Amino acid sequence: MAPLVTSTLPQLFEPRPVPPIPDFDLSNDIPEQALTRANTTTPDLFSLGGWTTLITGGGRGLGLELAYAVVEAGGCVACLDILAEPSQEEWLHLRAHAKQLGLSVSYTRCDITNEPELERSFSAVSGRAERQGWPLNGVIACAGVQQIMDAADYPLEDWNRIMNVNVSGVFLTAKYAAREFMRQGCKGSIVLIASMSGAITNRVRLVIDAESSAPTDQL
Repeated sequence: MAPLVTSTLPQLFEPRPVPPIPDFDLSNDIPEQALTRANTTTPDLFSLGGWTTLITGGGRGLGLELAYAVVEAGGCVACLDILAEPSQEEWLHLRAHAKQLGLSVSYTRCDITNEPELERSFSAVSGRAERQGWPLNGVIACAGVQQIMDAADYPLEDWNRIMNVNVSGVFLTAKYAAREFMRQGCKGSIVLIASMSGAITNRVRLVIDAESSAPTDQL
């Protein structure tokens, strides 16, 4: 009878329990992991901590959403808008979130087409930011208007108003942002918000929006 042979080879196919791997312990050879760690907070991904950002058109809608994004990234916000006061529900939500994070938000009524008024607003916001130790380092030009109607019936007065806000107002915002950055000796960031209508063809009823967005794209 042949002797019993016992194999000393490892049991390669024996099932073994695999412990769960936390997201923060994922291998660095994963492309996304080489860029940023998983499940991290917004300020760790993109931080505006220590800086103040001024946002025109910050009284409602997209402007207030951008203000919330700045706060979420750890920055203070100064909103400007022609409205007498911001949208109450959105503004209270923004203030509560900023307070929870130990950040400040402010609102100033300002007509961006009125150059002396815009200059004063920039000076006041920048001075207040410096006193708080969070100097002005970013500006988002978000103020804009539109009026949808047949181009063939569009009044010249309304055309001039839209161009004044959407083009000249954006230019003036960038102008005084640059002046403040140069005065402080910092690089700063300027973001100009424009409609996609400046780069695509719309129906004739939207032609005015397209005409005012295209120059902003070029700025």
